[in-house]
Amino acid sequence: VSQTSHWQISMNNISMNGTVTACSCGCEALLDTGTSMIYGPTKLVTNIHKLMNARLENSEYVVSCDAVKTLPPVIFNINGIDYPLRPQAYIIKIQ
Repeated sequence: VSQTSHWQISMNNISMNGTVTACSCGCEALLDTGTSMIYGPTKLVTNIHKLMNARLENSEYVVSCDAVKTLPPVIFNINGIDYPLRPQAYIIKIQ
């Protein structure tokens, strides 16, 4: 915890497919158990969406249901330890 007033941590980077996609020089992150969403600066999140081949639809990025099977994990590196987030955990299925 890098800030004691809330759950803020220092993160080394975020990567997909062996490529650093965000926080290349490190960054601060807030952990919030009160939401199921992952938020970040638009430019960095857009980089991740591009790697997923996501398309913008009604102000949200979407991928086909079939794509979930082939998407790579998003890997959060914190203190030199990789924490992979599988696509089933970062994609919300909607009707």
